[in-house]
Amino acid sequence: MFACIGDLHIDCLEAHIPDSHKKILSTFNRIVDKEVNNGASAIIQLGDSFDNAYPEQQYIVAYIKALKRHE
Repeated sequence: MFACIGDLHIDCLEAHIPDSHKKILSTFNRIVDKEVNNGASAIIQLGDSFDNAYPEQQYIVAYIKALKRHE
């Protein structure tokens, strides 16, 4: 079974809601955990991870940490 997740746009709300990327990644982690527990053998992320073509390094690092958590 596969699970699909849509656009994350991790950095899109930072100008309006500081540290919103942490909430987005926390939600991402919960979704992946739930899907893996429900038997998903792969998670496919469709769409954009970031809103900006050149995201700040802190967002990239946070996203990589979230991805590695599920290796």
